[in-house]
Amino acid sequence: MSKHGRSSPAGAVKRRAVIVAALILLGIGAWFWRREAVTPVLHVGPTESRPEGATSLALEHPRSEPEVALRFGALASISGTIREPGGSAVAGAQVCAGVSSSLLPDREGWRPRCAVSERDGHYRIDGLVPVRHRVTASASGYAPAIFHSGEFEALDLRPGLEATGIDLVLEAGGVEVSGVVKDLSGGPIEGSSVIAERSFARTDAEGRFSLWVRTGPLSLVADAEGYAPALAEGIAPGTVFEVYLTPEAVLVGKVVLIGSGTPVEGATVTAGGRQWGGSHAAITDAHGNFRIAGLAPGAYKPVARSDDAIGKAAEQVLLGLGETSSQVTIEAHPALFVEGRLVVAGGGACDDGWVGLRDPVHLGNSLASPEVDGVVRLLGLQPGTYEVRLGCRNHLLEERYEPITIRDRSVRGVTWTVTRGQAIRGQVVAADGTPAPRLEVRAAPSSDLDQGQARRIDARAMTGADGRFALGGLLAGNYTLSVSGGRPAPAPLSVTVSRDRDLEDVRIELPETGQVVGRVTDPGGRALKRLRVALRGDGPGTFAVIRDDGSFTIEHVVAGSYRAIVEGSQGELRRPGKSPEEPPGEPVEVRAGQSETIALVVEAAAGTIGGVVRDVQGRPIVDAFVEAVREPEGGGGAKRQEPWGSFFETPHLTDADGHFELGGLLAGRYTLRAYRKGGGEAFLDHVALGSEVAIVMEETARISGTVSVGEGPLPQEFFLQLVDEATGYRRQDSFFRTNGAWSVPELPAGRYKIRLRAGKATQEVEVSVRAGEEIRDVRVELESL
Repeated sequence: MSKHGRSSPAGAVKRRAVIVAALILLGIGAWFWRREAVTPVLHVGPTESRPEGATSLALEHPRSEPEVALRFGALASISGTIREPGGSAVAGAQVCAGVSSSLLPDREGWRPRCAVSERDGHYRIDGLVPVRHRVTASASGYAPAIFHSGEFEALDLRPGLEATGIDLVLEAGGVEVSGVVKDLSGGPIEGSSVIAERSFARTDAEGRFSLWVRTGPLSLVADAEGYAPALAEGIAPGTVFEVYLTPEAVLVGKVVLIGSGTPVEGATVTAGGRQWGGSHAAITDAHGNFRIAGLAPGAYKPVARSDDAIGKAAEQVLLGLGETSSQVTIEAHPALFVEGRLVVAGGGACDDGWVGLRDPVHLGNSLASPEVDGVVRLLGLQPGTYEVRLGCRNHLLEERYEPITIRDRSVRGVTWTVTRGQAIRGQVVAADGTPAPRLEVRAAPSSDLDQGQARRIDARAMTGADGRFALGGLLAGNYTLSVSGGRPAPAPLSVTVSRDRDLEDVRIELPETGQVVGRVTDPGGRALKRLRVALRGDGPGTFAVIRDDGSFTIEHVVAGSYRAIVEGSQGELRRPGKSPEEPPGEPVEVRAGQSETIALVVEAAAGTIGGVVRDVQGRPIVDAFVEAVREPEGGGGAKRQEPWGSFFETPHLTDADGHFELGGLLAGRYTLRAYRKGGGEAFLDHVALGSEVAIVMEETARISGTVSVGEGPLPQEFFLQLVDEATGYRRQDSFFRTNGAWSVPELPAGRYKIRLRAGKATQEVEVSVRAGEEIRDVRVELESL
């Protein structure tokens, strides 16, 4: 908690939080059907029907061990030894085990259980929930490490298991980064969790933390009780991080059976938002109630799933900063599930994969990833015949998997088998022969595979610290190997895999490159930070984050002519006196094997815009969120998104008199947006620096109606997209088993194009709505499916 308690956050700074791929603790593979319809699957149901280790408990901190034991079985433990690359034991290393399972809410992964290694490098962590975990280690002077189970960066735990030999070897070359976590008033937050890709820390009484990480660009997330998680980005070393947490928004409600109103206990409710935190989840209690905390402001559409029920809120819930929703009722419909195992021929289970079911007639689908022992549980299904699609990294799929027919009961005991196939092993090196770590290598099959051309290939692997890689799941035939991951790639390499043996010792050499170093200052010579320098020109575009002292280094640049462009959240920062007609940035010539130095002097971000936010009666609006988006230099307003949709903006809140002041703005004109708790937002275009403006927040509108499909039945789910082309404002939503009814609340006045889609059938209508108006009975008929 903040030392200052829940103080007023007026006038303080908040970082916009975005989803960072490096922090996604459990991937479930590519999904080629309607991704917007897929939600994380959390298992619930009677204990005796669960696969070993499965549960849906939303854990609090500290965890209640009796409750955990009731739902999971006995807790597990892990132990092992931490060593340095030379083999010596490392004392004082922090070892953390974080949940990496779709069976638990995602915030569990940000709050791991940790221990410190002893003098002989030994550690032990007790009290672990018996599900999939990521185990990481970090120590002073080293880059952090992660435990690998084969090629998979996770460890499966079972009830009561004491897993020994969970050893980790720390990497050389780590650097220390530090920072502070604050609330919007600037008060420090003690006990916040701070997590980077492989490192974890908690803040002290002054809100400060430090982490040992790998060098290079770094994204980290801070999370604390009572706040929404937030992201900060920088460079290691060179950035002292400041992370501002905003008061959490909370979604509350109840799940009941449709028709009877009977509460549904033990259902997993996912927030269902498109913004950061949209996958947060909670479990309903004996009265069907749920509470999903830690949400950022935005639009949410909660979804409830259990073994025998599925439901979705009738309409979106828009939450403001620190706002708790009114009671949301989710009516759940009867549903069934499919349970099976994703296994490897010859023994073992697939760790890194996914299984999807799709009913092409009713357009129902479900997607899940394997858990312990490859168990996959797909929920929320209706009677029908489902196509099966699946994936398993570095394993070969069958040409076809039998469809699954669900009639009047759930289906168990299904087995989906993949095979190891042939393999390609090799090494990626730089032009000077040194290993190239942390790059992805993929194998793309040619059309002349020896057999089974319909069998999809998903062969990809990351290079290790030694640059080595191993690709599996291949048929005999010709392949092209490609490399990606932040460094210029060579031309794809053609290789041939024989029928009877693996291909070994493949060498991929990266092209020779140069680098650009420099410093960014304002005209007074003061260093500018919290920016980045991008190179655009002959080779692939690349960029680097500027350090706190204004310096930057852009490595691995293909030789050629470029322009170095300084960018911030509001766009390009230009040299003073430079006209908009001149090309962006400053020229730089990069030569292979050499380092180029450039000094960039750009305009200072020192402009301000102030004003007041009022309602239509002229009354000041307290704690309205106000942000400024820089407009294009060629004219026109900034693009308007869903509320709170702009990343990396500097937000502010109005004070008790409705006043605000936005500082640190670049030259140009701005679109201002104000948004408040309880609904309502307003825009003001073409605002000049130095202006004092009044933003009038009008009442929001609502548009609702029905959709039909000729004379046939409507699919169980349909989708809506709403756009005001004049302002760029847009919303998206989906509706589940509403008998064709749809409703979009809390809309600003405007003229909207509304597009409805069910499967491949679509239709579009236009509707104008005034402030405070409610338009009903908009009827849309789709073409026949």
